[in-house]
Amino acid sequence: MIQKHTRKINIGIAILAVLLIFALAMVPAQGATKKSKTGWKKSGSYTYYYYKSGKYYKNRFATIKGSKYFFDEKGRLVKGHFSHEDNYYYSDASSGKVKTTAGFVKYDGNRYYVTKGGTIYTGHTLKLKGKRYKAYATGRLGTGVFKYGTVSRFYADSNGVVKTTPGFVNYNGDRYYVNSEGKIEWGHTFKVSGYTYKAYATGRLGKGIFKYGSKYYYGDSNCRVKTTKGWINYNGKRYYAASGGKIYQDQFITVSGDRYYASSTGAIQTGSFKVDGKNYKTTSTGRIIELNTGKAIGIDVSYFQYEINWKKVKASGVKFAIIRCGYRGSTNGKLYTDSTFMRNIKGAKAAGIDVGVYFFTEAINAKEGKEEADFCIKQIKKSGVNVTYPVVIDTENLSGARASSSRLSKTKRTEAVQAFCKQVKAKGYTPMIYASTSWLNNQLNMSKLSDYYVWVAQYYKKVTYGGSYKCWQYTSSGKVNGISTRVDMDYWYY
Repeated sequence: MIQKHTRKINIGIAILAVLLIFALAMVPAQGATKKSKTGWKKSGSYTYYYYKSGKYYKNRFATIKGSKYFFDEKGRLVKGHFSHEDNYYYSDASSGKVKTTAGFVKYDGNRYYVTKGGTIYTGHTLKLKGKRYKAYATGRLGTGVFKYGTVSRFYADSNGVVKTTPGFVNYNGDRYYVNSEGKIEWGHTFKVSGYTYKAYATGRLGKGIFKYGSKYYYGDSNCRVKTTKGWINYNGKRYYAASGGKIYQDQFITVSGDRYYASSTGAIQTGSFKVDGKNYKTTSTGRIIELNTGKAIGIDVSYFQYEINWKKVKASGVKFAIIRCGYRGSTNGKLYTDSTFMRNIKGAKAAGIDVGVYFFTEAINAKEGKEEADFCIKQIKKSGVNVTYPVVIDTENLSGARASSSRLSKTKRTEAVQAFCKQVKAKGYTPMIYASTSWLNNQLNMSKLSDYYVWVAQYYKKVTYGGSYKCWQYTSSGKVNGISTRVDMDYWYY
């Protein structure tokens, strides 16, 4: 019996020994686990710091080995730009160390300024070493063109340095102007050095053909707006600006005697098109070539018609009269007034006939052409009559005269006619050129005179002149009640 009990005791001891060995084997493992719960630990993409077993920093700053860090409410190490208790901070995007010294930092393409102590400068204008910066509520510094406050706009370079001196800036392909207050001009028209500019609500200046309000304008490569009357060529299209710069839209216009149609965008219509149910056709420049939809009957007179009863002329159906105001001597080159001009122009106007004037030229150069134009304008103003038809230069051949085909070159004659027309236009009147079909074809360079109305003389059943014309003198042997002599008869096309 003793041996049996002894055997049982030995078995029990053996079991206890095994259990003890197992228990001892577990002690080092438990010790290693406790050790692993202190210091920096990563879990997935997040980093934590255990300051003792089972305890890690949460929603607070912590200084670890001389460096400052911040951990969010879940204990995760925060990197980059972040906020805490109404302040913003920056921690290194790699290490997570919070910047505690003054200086600029860049994060996610944005720039910030960290003050001494570590907070990011927010919500104010910052002046530093003579330079100005503007920080939003998050501390982000404005760069490029940006809105700051309720309405004001500014420009800052890529470092956030705000431009405070007046001048133009280019940004993202657009142009802006910073005024003397350091603010970008916006939402209105303004002038710099005599040039006009139009700024949109964003401050962007209009360039090329652009719509501003309901109207179109043209700005050159520097955004300087064209404010004078004239043609504009842009991106293969033609436009025509009125005085002040507004481009004509949705209407027919007449330029130098030729008719055009400006579309809704201001571009001159070319090819075939329809307006108000009517078909039109143009040349490559947009000049309408099928424009003679109506005509008025008129006459042109001088002292050769003697006394004229203008009331009877009016009653006969005459709508307009082109009246000679003067001429240049064919040999001596002196300027003369037509002796019947004042009587004729006042009588015609009083009878209700629209009037224009013409001058018989013998000009041999540009200087004389301009002189003749000034002479005409002087006579018109002296008459006190409102001239609604053109001021015409009558150029034709007078054998042996100083400007005849045998004595004056085509170039010089063209220069004289051009100078006349330019001066008439400069004085606010409509210039026009009178000549026969042959004279137009052979004695004038019409390519240099294409900006002006043409009055063609051709006593035939139709006009064979290939260029554009506004008026046709179709006979010199007309009979009109109120005029005792033969008289020139004309059609004015409209």
